[in-house]
Amino acid sequence: MFKLEFIDRITDEVFREVTFNSPKEMHAMLIQFDLKEGEQISFFDKQLRTLSANFVAIIPFINGETKGFRLLFDVSVAEKQLEIYYNEKK
Repeated sequence: MFKLEFIDRITDEVFREVTFNSPKEMHAMLIQFDLKEGEQISFFDKQLRTLSANFVAIIPFINGETKGFRLLFDVSVAEKQLEIYYNEKK
């Protein structure tokens, strides 16, 4: 298995995780991000709060059968929160 782990550098918490069937798929996603040090990205946490994350570094890892990268960010709750609307079908 191949994995990208998005990690808060201060708390060491994995706040997002994506698994892939092949290294080619994982590489394609990394290319799409095109991360540069200090670049700011927005994410949502489990409570759907908007997080502001500044990219710090990428570190390769191997853990048993799993290979991938840890993407380290300095994370904080964003000052401006985005509103999320649900379209629930019944």
